[in-house]
Amino acid sequence: FEEAPFATSFVDGNRPKGRLQLVNDMFDKNNLVIAQWVKHIVDTTIMWSGTEVGSWSADNSLFYATFGLRPSNNQIILRYNGTSNTKVVSIDDIVKKWVLEIFILDGQMATYKIIGDNINETLTAITTEDRPFEGRIYIYSHTKTTHNFGLVANQYVGKYRKPNGDIIWTDDYIREVYEAQIPFPVSNKLSIY
Repeated sequence: FEEAPFATSFVDGNRPKGRLQLVNDMFDKNNLVIAQWVKHIVDTTIMWSGTEVGSWSADNSLFYATFGLRPSNNQIILRYNGTSNTKVVSIDDIVKKWVLEIFILDGQMATYKIIGDNINETLTAITTEDRPFEGRIYIYSHTKTTHNFGLVANQYVGKYRKPNGDIIWTDDYIREVYEAQIPFPVSNKLSIY
């Protein structure tokens, strides 16, 4: 969205630092995929950068789901309705490199995949808890003093399944998306459903 080490403004300089909000009542919490290329620009271990789904609150207590990078613990993280799953990874395989993030909400199952040159990890979480959703997606990064997510490209928000229930975003299709968009070719080779 922006190639800058800080949040610049599209209009008048009043956009909140480090948090981009997408709102659409067509986003379906039971059938949703977010696919995005991300280049985390993290220069401190206290910074957290990720994507949040659901209702924002100052203490993050209302978020429906969270996925992303927590460098202070060398972790990727998936939080889903109060349950969470983390995995220790080599941050060197993620930071300042383009990686493909895929986030899936499928009924009561959440899945987060991160794929890059030296990383291919999947986290899952299952829950029965229900928090406000409101069709909101936030892409953000911050600490108390720093706002610096990095770069986001080729973002797609849509359905995980076809109307007949067939899965669109299979592992084979995700691999096709990954291979078709490295290194962001002029002519996209991806087949679109």
